[in-house]
Amino acid sequence: MELTFTQAAKGVNKEIVVNINDSCERCGGRGNEPGTKAQHCHYCNGTGMETINKGPFVMRSTCRRCGGRGSIITTPCVVCRGTGQTKQRKTVMVPVPAGVEDGQTVRMPVGKKEIFITFRVQKSSVFRRNGADIHSDLLISVAQAVLGGTARCQGLYETINITIPPGIQPDQRIRMSGKGIPKVNSYGYGDHYIHIKIKVPQRLTDRQRALMMSYAEDERDVDGTVNGVTNTASGGLGELLLLPWGGGVGGHNVSWGLGGQRKVSRGDCWTACQHNLPSIYFEISFSEMLMGCGTKPLPREHCSDSHWAKSV
Repeated sequence: MELTFTQAAKGVNKEIVVNINDSCERCGGRGNEPGTKAQHCHYCNGTGMETINKGPFVMRSTCRRCGGRGSIITTPCVVCRGTGQTKQRKTVMVPVPAGVEDGQTVRMPVGKKEIFITFRVQKSSVFRRNGADIHSDLLISVAQAVLGGTARCQGLYETINITIPPGIQPDQRIRMSGKGIPKVNSYGYGDHYIHIKIKVPQRLTDRQRALMMSYAEDERDVDGTVNGVTNTASGGLGELLLLPWGGGVGGHNVSWGLGGQRKVSRGDCWTACQHNLPSIYFEISFSEMLMGCGTKPLPREHCSDSHWAKSV
């Protein structure tokens, strides 16, 4: 019997069609034509067993005349020809217990016969099974992995709300107790283990790339290099030169505090080494200085010395 993963895990009532040899519906399994009677076997005296004497030995065996019936059919049934059985096609409702496994076989009575049913469980695109426990993957963003948050995961019985702790690692498991498959030979349920997978973006906006480059410059425990990143000796962005005039182009934000106090957001600036410049230059107005703006680096030779604002 073919079952889906969910049907095998939860249990289901499923119909199957079987071909079995069962009692003849015309004669009721007696073998003689309805309205007639079978004759008493005088050879075995109706016992179905005959006694054979061989010298000092006495043996009993099945009656050779009536075949062990104890009676002789003189008018056999026209359907079963006196056998009392016919091959029949029946629809049977099979109560599949929750937690059955692939290849498991159960025995079930059908009429006066018994049939053996072997289950074939299809694989799931979401879940993997290990006994009563199930495993699945949850794809989260880089921001969720670093900062933590919440996510929704498909469970066996319902959608599960997952709390993601900050700093979770790839392939780290989150255990949902009692959310697995019913245990067949004992009480209770297995567990649902959720394996964390982190989705790495293939395309970044200019702002996202600037933030990632800045983050890469702050990293210290890196075995190897990061494309496009050159850390300064002090580990920072290097020298930043700002101009309190002009306009700005979105993509690189600089934050300022009230009273003209400069607060350059490290994650929103581009380093000079990316543009082969000795420093970074920004054109901003006074209002942009207070409210924040989008700016674009300019070459050093395009700026007047009287308008440089330097922040190291």
